[in-house]
Amino acid sequence: MHMTFSLVAITFWQWDQRTPWTKFVDTSDPPSDLTDLLPAKAPIYWEGDVATPWFLLKRPSYFSCDQGTGALFSRDTAIAYGERYKDFQKLQTLDFRQYSSCPFTGKRRTTPLRRAELSALCTREEGLGALVLAERVAHAPYKVWVSPARFEAVEQPQGGARMSFSADRFYVYTCADLR
Repeated sequence: MHMTFSLVAITFWQWDQRTPWTKFVDTSDPPSDLTDLLPAKAPIYWEGDVATPWFLLKRPSYFSCDQGTGALFSRDTAIAYGERYKDFQKLQTLDFRQYSSCPFTGKRRTTPLRRAELSALCTREEGLGALVLAERVAHAPYKVWVSPARFEAVEQPQGGARMSFSADRFYVYTCADLR
C-alpha cells in the first residue's frame, strides 16, 4: 500500500512536464501590462512562438512557421504564406533557427536588426499590428514587457550545434510607429 501511494505521488509530481512559459501561456489571463502595449485586436508577430498570440492573448498570429502547414490545402493561403515567409525571413528571427520546417535560405546576418528593416516589413505587411521580439532594435520606438516566466527554446541551425535560447524581456514594436 505504501509503495502504491509513493508511486501515485511521484506520478502526479512529474505528470505536468510543461515549461514554466507553457504553463503561463496555458493557464493565465492576458496580462494587462502586455495587452496595454499592443494595438487593439490587430494580428501580431511573436518571435519564436505562435501559442502566445493564440492562447494567451486570444488574437491572431500574423506569421509563424507552424502556420505554414495550412498552406497545403489552399492555393491562396500558400501564396500569402510564401510572401510572409520571404518578408519575415529577412529579419532572421528565432523562427528560422528553431524549426527544420522553416529553414533559413539566405546569408546569415552579422549585424543587429535595424529600424529600417522593421519599417520595411510593417510597410509591406499592412495587416500587421505589432512585432514582439526578444531583441532591442536600435533607433526603433519600442516598449518593454517583462514576463513572469522565461521563454525557452532550442535553436537548431542547419549544420550547426543546437543552442538554447531563453528570455523574459520582450520588445514590442508597433507598426503604426514604424510606418
